[in-house]
Amino acid sequence: VYCGSIPENLLESELFGYETGAFTGAKKGGKPGLIELGHHGTVFFDEIGDIPLNLQVKLLQVIQERKFMRIGGQKEIEVDIRILAATNRDLRKGLAEKSFREDLYYRLSVVPLVIPPLRHRPEEIPELARNFLKKLNGRFRFRKTLAPEVFEALQDYLWPGNIRELENLIERLVVTTSTDQIGVEHLPDYLRIKAAGADPGEGEEITNLKQATDNFEKKLLQRAVEKYRTTYKIAAALGLNQSTVVRKLQRYGLGGRTEPSA
Repeated sequence: VYCGSIPENLLESELFGYETGAFTGAKKGGKPGLIELGHHGTVFFDEIGDIPLNLQVKLLQVIQERKFMRIGGQKEIEVDIRILAATNRDLRKGLAEKSFREDLYYRLSVVPLVIPPLRHRPEEIPELARNFLKKLNGRFRFRKTLAPEVFEALQDYLWPGNIRELENLIERLVVTTSTDQIGVEHLPDYLRIKAAGADPGEGEEITNLKQATDNFEKKLLQRAVEKYRTTYKIAAALGLNQSTVVRKLQRYGLGGRTEPSA
């Protein structure tokens, strides 16, 4: 059940169903709702935080008593369902704002699973990117690959759109590149060139953009190592993940000059 995609005035009938004559346009014979169709199975509520307060009460009844009534119905229907719910909202904030019922929150929070945003697990990005690439290669009958430097660039980005943004980017690269290998040069500017906060240096001859960017990145890391000494402080100063800092220091041969933690 994609709670945010169903209009509020239709959500109740979609979830709980209705009987004949319950409202204008109701089908003859009524219609079972998604909860009723999930009998002896699992119902997954995506974006549970978008359910309006009046329907939260009915959903709470389903969870607690395993029964409900269709719209316009006169008898209760028993259901045996497992309920899974997901949201990207802070439901605790919703409790304080009175937009989400406290009793429903605690009934749903029996086995909470917290999935960190992609920026907090950059080590998973290469495998996710390969998985998306494999699916797209199968769909379009391509044999495209990602260059090693592309994975590093992907891990340096903070991904405000999380996994959907990564998936969309991989699809964009697959359908817009004419070569079988996707390189750094095919990435969008916001991934290929990061604003490092300083000039590459006047008087330096730049013959290759990637080489110039790498040279400047190495110099910036050298200064950061001398000033901050630990990889955690360097990461905080440069706005990167600590694991990314460690990887870059190793790449430029600077890893032996820092301590792992403060």
